[in-house]
Amino acid sequence: AILVRASGTTGAGPLVAAVAAAMAFNNSTPSAPPVEAPLVGRPVYAPSGADGFTGNREDERGEFFQEAVKTQMLQRGEWSDNIYDCTDAKIAFCALCCPCVLFYGLLGRSGPVRSPIGTIDKSKYITAFLVMLVAAMILGSLGPKVRCHEIGSASKDDEFSDAPSKTHTVCHRLGGLVVELAWWIFQYLVLRAIRDKYQVKEDEPLTFLKAACLPGYCLCFQPCYTAQVARHVDRAQGFVPASEALPALSATWVPMGFE
Repeated sequence: AILVRASGTTGAGPLVAAVAAAMAFNNSTPSAPPVEAPLVGRPVYAPSGADGFTGNREDERGEFFQEAVKTQMLQRGEWSDNIYDCTDAKIAFCALCCPCVLFYGLLGRSGPVRSPIGTIDKSKYITAFLVMLVAAMILGSLGPKVRCHEIGSASKDDEFSDAPSKTHTVCHRLGGLVVELAWWIFQYLVLRAIRDKYQVKEDEPLTFLKAACLPGYCLCFQPCYTAQVARHVDRAQGFVPASEALPALSATWVPMGFE
């Protein structure tokens, strides 16, 4: 209740009563919470790639990465060089001596790839490699002999001797051949998935043949093919300067932004 005491001036009574009533109403109304001002400069992630966000991108990009270069490489639809172009000594060495390390780094830079047996990333690849290694040690000596060849060895004293050199026979068994064929197929699926991710148009029989890895049967194009794929991924992901990547693509082809 609001009590207004009349003063000596009769005309001021209604005015004082109205002011007092308005003040009492304002004091009795709860105040609204303050409105938070919009934060200026907050980072915004724009969609990019299959994952939808650049912040959660699963591939790796080098310091020379240019979106225009990668886009043009995808549109070109072919490998950036030939299978016999060994222009990178480090990649060539890894492809010959430690291909599992090269594949691990290759899948790290390209990101996970989709294959008929599911998504393959670098961790799954190393797991499959270890499984195949154990299988080769267990099954390599099992089964009938499928191929044997003799290896000669001569000591230093017998180097100029007319006596026949000592030889020993090495045989490949069916168990080891099965493991080698299984590894060939798995490597083919990985390389095929990377090929499809970078939209390279290549016939399936050719990809399957280039992924072959049977050293005992003189059928081993896989190191050269793996090196070719690794060089292509390095160029697309910006691990090679544009001045070195572009001449490898074409003498006349220039991507957008580099005219």
